[in-house]
Amino acid sequence: SINNLCNASCEHCYLKYNSEESYISEQTLDKILKTPVERIVVVGKEPFYDKKSIDILKKLVEKAVLNNKKVSVITNGINLDEDIEFLKLFENIDISIHSGDGLYRTEEQFRRILENLEMLEKNSVNNVNILSVIDSKTINSFDSVIKLADNYKNIKRVLYSLFLETRRGIPYTVKELELKTILKRFAESEVFLRKPNAYLLLDIYHFINSSYSISDIENIVEKSGIKHKVKFIKTPPTLMGIVRVSHDGLLMTSYDALHTENYRQFSIPVEKVKSIENYYKNIVSKFAFYVNEIVAI
Repeated sequence: SINNLCNASCEHCYLKYNSEESYISEQTLDKILKTPVERIVVVGKEPFYDKKSIDILKKLVEKAVLNNKKVSVITNGINLDEDIEFLKLFENIDISIHSGDGLYRTEEQFRRILENLEMLEKNSVNNVNILSVIDSKTINSFDSVIKLADNYKNIKRVLYSLFLETRRGIPYTVKELELKTILKRFAESEVFLRKPNAYLLLDIYHFINSSYSISDIENIVEKSGIKHKVKFIKTPPTLMGIVRVSHDGLLMTSYDALHTENYRQFSIPVEKVKSIENYYKNIVSKFAFYVNEIVAI
């Protein structure tokens, strides 16, 4: 997370950091770049929020490329930089869109998003995905996201993920939906079924508080009839090599990063660890499935 600033307000967003810092420091970036990590994903809040955020992002990407690391970015697409060669350096540019008519965006913001999508297509920026969250509100508009994406030939994938209610310190106004309900709605959607590069993503964290086992989830997906359109990530992100560094220089597991209400309690300043790699190895050595992964060292 490179900053604690955003120009939109999505009702499902968990990134509610209680922090006096607004931007990640250069020292923290340098520590990240010194690790043997292969991929860096920048999530902001909004990485293209302002000039300072974009400057930080450019420094990170340029240094990462020099060190043979790949960088992706998740953005709302409102303020994309117009430096085409810079945008082409990303492995993925994931743009969050939750309906075809600009849900959670002002009219002006949505107009700018559409202009930026046109700019990306016109300049053959072919590393673009559309990300959309499915919750009690967006379940009624997921078809329209695909219809919007159909207007742009350069969009690689349309990816839907499930809303997860986390501890963020502020009550949510949207709710999680039962897996069977979601699968039924997607199975009934001709628009979704006809789109070859549109997928519903499931990951293990969404079922931590449910009674479902991995085999239960697999059986439910199998019975839905759309198994070929569902990507079920069964391995916890921690065991996939993923850790989170916050904009204010705190290192934590990907699970603890979801709960921004108490992320300070379950993290450690990057400056206090010998290396991020050693921190990660410690996490893995103590990892317990379906248990808080808190192992600040």
